[in-house]
Amino acid sequence: MTSFQVGDYVTAVYLPGKFPKSLRLVGFLDLLPDSGLAPRLPPPGAKPDWRALLMFVAFVAWCAGMFWNVYAMQKYEPVDFEFRQAIWPMLPGAAAAALVLAGAWLYRRRQQRRAEEDEMELGGKSLWARMNPFDSTMQLVTVCGLIVLGATATLSWSWRANAWLDDSRGELKTVEILGRRVQKQGPLRHYIVDYRLPGARQPRQYYTTPEHMANFANAVFGVAELHEGRFGWQWVKTLHPAAPGR
Repeated sequence: MTSFQVGDYVTAVYLPGKFPKSLRLVGFLDLLPDSGLAPRLPPPGAKPDWRALLMFVAFVAWCAGMFWNVYAMQKYEPVDFEFRQAIWPMLPGAAAAALVLAGAWLYRRRQQRRAEEDEMELGGKSLWARMNPFDSTMQLVTVCGLIVLGATATLSWSWRANAWLDDSRGELKTVEILGRRVQKQGPLRHYIVDYRLPGARQPRQYYTTPEHMANFANAVFGVAELHEGRFGWQWVKTLHPAAPGR
């Protein structure tokens, strides 16, 4: 904040022959004490502003939710899930993200209109006339990315609900163990057992713990427990190495 108020008369100076480039307000030349910029102090008796803390907590929760969504999509991915089946679970997330973005855009547009009117009254250039086309491109990329994130989040939740709400009896099937590996993803490590279901061409991944993955050191075949899923999307609940001779 400044020590001046709207409507105050202030003193300005400039160098001869260099007007208006050298024009400066005396109050901002650090020549007068208690003049110019002043620290913004809370009024006496004011309550602390918790908005910054809440925004930080919300950001951390959002990051944790993104990591959990990625893990859930890997852990509870249905068997033989086709893209056409993912359209309906993704629509609510995409629509919700679009509504939130639309509300944020309308709010920002009102703020820009006010700033534009103020600048036009002072004889400045319009805000839209000074807008960089690159900014619009980045905004479009951001909007599309957030809509995709919303759609992916609801798809992950649907796969999670399909597994968590499943009360069907499991079916045991012998699968081929293709190997095991550790995958690094930023600060996280994923312990994966690669296997192939009977009659399937594409291999699948089973995310587990280091202790459980150690059981597949010399395994050639394994036993997968398949469930039908709450929404009819078959998924693998557990995977264990097959007993010798099976």
